[in-house]
Amino acid sequence: MYHGPDQSWVRRPKVMSEEVLRKTVERISEHVAAHDLKKVSVVLHGGEPLLAGYDLIHSFFSLFSEKLGSKVEFGMQSNLTLLTPEIVTLFSDFHATIGISLDGPKSSNDKHRLTHSGASSFDDVIAGLNLLRSTQEGSNVFSGILAVIDPKNDPIEVYEFLRSLKPRGIDFLLPDATHEVLPPHKTSWEETPYADWLIKLFDYWWQQSDPVPIRFFENIITLRLGGVSDNEALGLGSVDILVIETDGAIEAVDTLKIDYDGGPHLGLDVFINTIDEAMVHPKISMRTNAEAELSPICSKCEIVKICGGGYLPHRYSKDALYRNPSVYCNDLKKLITHVIDVTDRTLQRARLVHA
Repeated sequence: MYHGPDQSWVRRPKVMSEEVLRKTVERISEHVAAHDLKKVSVVLHGGEPLLAGYDLIHSFFSLFSEKLGSKVEFGMQSNLTLLTPEIVTLFSDFHATIGISLDGPKSSNDKHRLTHSGASSFDDVIAGLNLLRSTQEGSNVFSGILAVIDPKNDPIEVYEFLRSLKPRGIDFLLPDATHEVLPPHKTSWEETPYADWLIKLFDYWWQQSDPVPIRFFENIITLRLGGVSDNEALGLGSVDILVIETDGAIEAVDTLKIDYDGGPHLGLDVFINTIDEAMVHPKISMRTNAEAELSPICSKCEIVKICGGGYLPHRYSKDALYRNPSVYCNDLKKLITHVIDVTDRTLQRARLVHA
């Protein structure tokens, strides 16, 4: 958002005006009606969404609820440093959920999640989390933890710390990177430090009797068994995500900002264009027609139905754009192969015992 080649945030307002908000609600509501959708997920994202303040978030929830009633599900990703009891109650009243961004214990989190002044944010995040968990309504609001992987951190220590916070689930993310800017701690495309980290964690997690759900692992297993992933970074299912920016621009998923200036730009606006118009834009159809947009290497790969070619922003290069394997291709292949091997052996043992 702030450190990639796309710096469009500088030219945009920090928060939505009421005019933009009302038009956004109108566009999403007409899309829901036109397609008779039973549910639509609306997520407050940033930056830090709580910077918008209580009044704007209340208006946001109220306007959507007036139009869509129980069809709308609200979520937010936050570091909780601006959380107040009033905001907890607000989220509870609208049955909204909050996911927390936290990379592990203080030593892990402080590597990448510092304040603008360079100070640690850890104590403020934990204070916000303690506030959230201090009441039943807050505990109901707390959906889970999003953690970005740093292979220099110990995976078991990170997992056990996050597990101690009693989240409903943990989502471990690969750092945003491309073929132009390699991930941290990878000096070549071939190295697999992230697979090594995740395999160590998977083996520990797989042996637990009461593990906290880890979305990355569970989606690999689900895809292996023929199911459908709920993670846009895995599988070949259609990905139906749009971003409405603070000025009303309709854009593709915001992580495309890491690829090039204008990466998520569609040239569309809620005051002029419909959601249907956005859904047929080539940058969106890359996600809704995932298999057709794969690189030749990925199309021939034996695990493509699980890997899905990797997360779209991670495939980018200046020469081939998104017709590449993920910059994490070797990591994904190593991890997925390991998970398949372990789970298949477990299922085989279960069959033998049952027989």
